[in-house]
Amino acid sequence: MLRRALALVLLCACGDDGGDTDDLTPDATMPDASADMASPGECTMGDPPSADAVWTETGWVTGAAAGEATRYLSIPFAAPPVGDLRFRAPERAACWDGVFEATSIGPRCMQVEALGASAGSIIGEEDCLTLNVWVPNAEPPAGGFPVLFFIHGGAFIQGSANQPLVAALPSSLFYEGRDLAAAGPAVVVSANYRLGPFGFLAHPDLTAEAAGGSVSNWGLQDQRAALEWVQRNIEGFGGAPEQVTIFGESAGAVSVCAQLASAGSRDLFDGAIMQSGLCTAEPIATAEARGATRVAGSVCGDAADAIACLRGLTATELLEELPGSTSVGSISTGPSDGAFGPVQDGVFLEGLPSAVIASGDASGKRLVVGANAEEMALFFAGVTVDTEEDFEDAVTMGFSPFGSEVVDGVLATYDPGDYPTPKDALIAVYGDFRFVCSARLTAQRAAEGGLESRLYHFRRRPVTPMGEQAASHGIELLYVFGTLNDFPGFTPDPADAAVSVSMIDYWTLFAAGDLTGAPTAWPTYDDTTREVLVFDDPLEGTTDLRGAECDFWIPLYETVGL
Repeated sequence: MLRRALALVLLCACGDDGGDTDDLTPDATMPDASADMASPGECTMGDPPSADAVWTETGWVTGAAAGEATRYLSIPFAAPPVGDLRFRAPERAACWDGVFEATSIGPRCMQVEALGASAGSIIGEEDCLTLNVWVPNAEPPAGGFPVLFFIHGGAFIQGSANQPLVAALPSSLFYEGRDLAAAGPAVVVSANYRLGPFGFLAHPDLTAEAAGGSVSNWGLQDQRAALEWVQRNIEGFGGAPEQVTIFGESAGAVSVCAQLASAGSRDLFDGAIMQSGLCTAEPIATAEARGATRVAGSVCGDAADAIACLRGLTATELLEELPGSTSVGSISTGPSDGAFGPVQDGVFLEGLPSAVIASGDASGKRLVVGANAEEMALFFAGVTVDTEEDFEDAVTMGFSPFGSEVVDGVLATYDPGDYPTPKDALIAVYGDFRFVCSARLTAQRAAEGGLESRLYHFRRRPVTPMGEQAASHGIELLYVFGTLNDFPGFTPDPADAAVSVSMIDYWTLFAAGDLTGAPTAWPTYDDTTREVLVFDDPLEGTTDLRGAECDFWIPLYETVGL
């Protein structure tokens, strides 16, 4: 069972387990979409229905106990993005009468299941723009608790704030904020956002329809709308709206960087944490061309108004026509032209996020960025690399598009004899290239742009009943959220528990804006010393981690749009 749960992180901790398209998990009660659409300031407050009820801009909510915290699940933060609101910016949620009992896990956004017996099936709902809130059972300090706002990963085609930890326990959450909230103490928020074609379809007709407004980045706009909801409502939960830190993993980290680079978003938070993600976004012309080609090949290709036709499809039909894809090296899922993600639309994102941050536009913000020691271990689990010749063949196949000089450089930089196996060497090559060294570059550019920047490296290999596991992509999330404790019948190794406590401490101290009480110093990033905090047992600080390897990769990044 634990192996199965750990395998979920293979896809950026993003593969949902089971569930029919129309299911809620379990018995979630959503407000009636036909409720009074008065603007939030006009909702009728009335008397509190109970002592534990919290007033939000759209009505009263109640939660339920979760350890040393209270959790409020699946609160709508935007109107259902259905019908004419498909491919449009999110609108404010409707008022509801009575009390919204925020005690059940709501729907995930539309996606294709990636793992398990139901892999390939369509799950989720289009009406999915909800968020979860965890509040510590403690008296708020003057000004309120710091707020940690989480953005999930999943290659922008999968994942959810409502993702279960274990398939057999649909009421469990992978991103359970209970321990993070209680230990801080901090208010923890997680939010859904539209995925795949619902969240990131680009098309020339959509650009024309927007008439100068933001296009394609509907999912990023959902994230912003949830952050705006936090600004308007979090005080009611004991949170401090001026002390919000956003954090995300994989595609969630890409999203964090995009929000940091977006002039319309960055005033909504103070700090940002990027876990295993890049500062990148695609040029709008490239995304539009791919979208136009895909729509032309769909059932709406011959329609007089292709966008109206796409809006007329059911959510399942749309996803069947325009499924998403992801790839790592020679490993890919979905159609070769099925990538979705942030685009430089000139409005939400005026340019490449890494360049915006380096320019100084985000100066004064605080940033943590880092990656894991064996990011690619699970991605390459089924790949055979037994000999040095296999290693050289894999490098040649993967990097020949960059030219023979790059291939020769990789082979000169990575000697398989320096690693336990040739496969471990290949894991290091791709992990450094895609995550570890790009994190160093992001920390460097952020420091140059006037941000208070810090770098971390996660090296802990968890001990499980199946033996020691790799420090792979997404595994650190179990430590950040403390959900190692939630696997049925499993007790974490004391060293793993200690690393989890450390990560929770550092994330919440960073959110509070004061790291002076941290057990190990975590200096701001300086490219002369390249100091990094390494999460392992024991916790330690070091300098110039993977220095020679990153010195090789960083000059190459300009050729791949980072």
